[in-house]
Amino acid sequence: MTIFIAIIGYLAGFFGVIAFIPQTIKTIKTKNTKEISLKAYIIYNLANFLFLLLAILSIVLPIMHPENAAISQIIIWSITIILPYTVTMIGVSCIIFIKVQNIRKFGEYANKSKKQINQIELELNQEIEEINNVI
Repeated sequence: MTIFIAIIGYLAGFFGVIAFIPQTIKTIKTKNTKEISLKAYIIYNLANFLFLLLAILSIVLPIMHPENAAISQIIIWSITIILPYTVTMIGVSCIIFIKVQNIRKFGEYANKSKKQINQIELELNQEIEEINNVI
């Protein structure tokens, strides 16, 4: 039964990590974070951190007080949480980092795509040309 539970834990962790890989790769490649909510990702990363802390504590506390639990079962359970949450935290942290960089770099344009920014620049250049023609 313990192996069955561990397999379920590893599968859940595997699919949880796999779910964030495409978004992380896309964000790293394009640097586009227009549709990404910074608050949501920070809260999600906080949840990952707390689950990770729970898993670590569930290993440390029974080792300190072995009379309270079957250590091997707790370690297997905890590893199924530690591995995926660590990997997911790294990916989510990359997305948060890029989002914050974009906000610092583009300010109010942080929520605009490259295409929208290019369009704004084109319109500004056209207005400058019109002004120059009038002068």
